[in-house]
Amino acid sequence: MSDQGSADRFYTELLIDEIEKRPTIWDMTCADYKDRLVKKRCWEELVDIFCSGDEQEKKNVGK
Repeated sequence: MSDQGSADRFYTELLIDEIEKRPTIWDMTCADYKDRLVKKRCWEELVDIFCSGDEQEKKNVGK
């Protein structure tokens, strides 16, 4: 398997793990499942985890 394939698999597994930690996003029996604010915060946490490097790159491009 190539290094890129390994990295893709790693990030996919990490994404799945992080989503599983937030049942508000996926578990319809979760008390907060219908709470849009709680669900939005969960998605924002995931964005912070997986997209923080992208924001830094955008800031560097603007300089």
